[in-house]
Amino acid sequence: MSRRNLLCGLLLIAFVLAGRHGVRLDAVQPPRTVPPKTSSVPIYPRSIKDARGKSLTLLHPPQRIVSLTPSNTEILFALQLGKKVVGVTEACDFPAEAKQKPKIGGFQINIERVLVQSPDLIVAVEGLNARAIEALERVKAPVLVVSTKSIADTLQAVRTIGAATGTDIIANRIASDMQSSLNNILKVQSSLRWKPKILMLYSVNPIYTTGPGSYIDEIIKIAGGRNAVDKPLSGDKLSAEQVLVLRPDVIITGKETQPQAEQMPGWAQGVPAVAKKRFFHASDDAILVRPCPRLPKGVKELANYLRKVVDSEPNHKP
Repeated sequence: MSRRNLLCGLLLIAFVLAGRHGVRLDAVQPPRTVPPKTSSVPIYPRSIKDARGKSLTLLHPPQRIVSLTPSNTEILFALQLGKKVVGVTEACDFPAEAKQKPKIGGFQINIERVLVQSPDLIVAVEGLNARAIEALERVKAPVLVVSTKSIADTLQAVRTIGAATGTDIIANRIASDMQSSLNNILKVQSSLRWKPKILMLYSVNPIYTTGPGSYIDEIIKIAGGRNAVDKPLSGDKLSAEQVLVLRPDVIITGKETQPQAEQMPGWAQGVPAVAKKRFFHASDDAILVRPCPRLPKGVKELANYLRKVVDSEPNHKP
């Protein structure tokens, strides 16, 4: 596995562990209101309340922004703020322009590299960036913290970052479009004759997955499936034997992980997803697990795949 893919894998696992207590939603709920009111001309100073309930006062529109996560980097670029981004992590790989930005660390954020960029806004994620947030706030750095534990949180993150950067109108449109797209997918997929049992497989050794009430759990339901893991797990880990008991119909995983899953003892015979080679790979490994504006595209890809699975078994008994 390449160094970059290893880093991405570590970030994905960290995201799961940080957000496994997300709110469970049966449908995408409207995000909370965030001040200030939209205006064609951003008005500053403005105070923004972040995911922790803390207020950050900005005297002017941020001109030097540092992102501590790939999801926030994507949001910033979607808000047409790419030219103002002066620092990203080594895992920030979308859009392509993000790869050319100065790096402020990988799984561990290098505080000195962040501060040397003289940022007037640092965008972080609650839980995932806990240590970096503490260190940066200790030196009075301007940190805005968003949450990505649920889809509703993600929509709110878009709006909050938009409010902080004076791109309220664009942010509100993006969040509304995301919500509309996800609700449309949910409506269409509700007509499926049966709901395939899905296992999210981040890695095989050890086996990391995600259980009920999580961000991924919401995605699975919207796409027309049901989470194979229907009970809370300790540390989001499974044993190989537990996977045999769960018998998932479909496994969501990266292309590098599929061969490892196929070689697990007994899985080729006892796990329907492996026996029938039903491994779902998104067009981009990050598109489902990264809480960003591309999320509806990933959910749509999964929904289309699940519909094919359902249609391939007309006699399946739920």
